[in-house]
Amino acid sequence: MAGDLASAAGDYRLANRFFDSVLTREPNLVGVRFNRAATARFLGELESAEKDYDAVIAVDPADSEAWLNRSHLRRQTSVRNHIAQIETALGGDHPAWQHRMRLLYALAKEREDLGHVAQAFAALDAATKLRRCHLDYDIGDDLAALAAIRSTFTSSTLASMGEGFSGAAPIFVLGLPRSGTTLVERILEAHPDVVSGGEMSAFARALEHCAKASGFRGAANMP
Repeated sequence: MAGDLASAAGDYRLANRFFDSVLTREPNLVGVRFNRAATARFLGELESAEKDYDAVIAVDPADSEAWLNRSHLRRQTSVRNHIAQIETALGGDHPAWQHRMRLLYALAKEREDLGHVAQAFAALDAATKLRRCHLDYDIGDDLAALAAIRSTFTSSTLASMGEGFSGAAPIFVLGLPRSGTTLVERILEAHPDVVSGGEMSAFARALEHCAKASGFRGAANMP
């Protein structure tokens, strides 16, 4: 629990110390190994993460998230990949569709790394079709959300808000995905009086909670 709390707070090295302490006593606790692999990924310790994912899969082959995360750790090569292992797992009879979907995504990633374009696309196509069959998604909800944003935050509304605050306060960088928000954050962070908090999800979760509580129709698909 302490490791999970430290990880949620963004202190991944502290989290890993807690996880190390647990795994010294109980090395086969796959949940802790999975969490340590996740924190190692944040720290860029990819070899350590891969070893932990290997251990998770060895103990619990049904942990398809470990399979998928492991495939994305690095660029796979012809002499070092997991394609045969993934294809063997796909030949099993695991009942959960999510398990097969993640394995197919992992296979697509590794096939693409090796330049097997047709095979990679076939695996990706199978995975996405499987996911779509079980996805409760209506593009109308997203369109309604965007329309509500446009009608609420008009040019006149934004102009009436003024230029902001002169004192030291949190700076929120808001925007749609791929609209340049990370670049703006990096530019601001270059100022000696600004410290970046990273791309935190707490504000988005609070906004989503308020939107759902207010009955906003598009809230289910908000980030």
